[in-house]
Amino acid sequence: MQTAIVIGAVLYALSGTGDTVQTQVDDGIVRIEREIDRQVNGIDSTFRQELRRELDRRLPAVTP
Repeated sequence: MQTAIVIGAVLYALSGTGDTVQTQVDDGIVRIEREIDRQVNGIDSTFRQELRRELDRRLPAVTP
């Protein structure tokens, strides 16, 4: 009987540890996704600015 109680307590403790680890992993994934989004948005913004400058340089000025 004592063995069953000890095994039950160990399983319960490991279950809590597993939940904690899963939460930490999930939080880490969210942080990484946010950083990737920021970097992609920065690249996109920079690309658009460079493209606009290049087009302005190549295209003739519009006169009304």
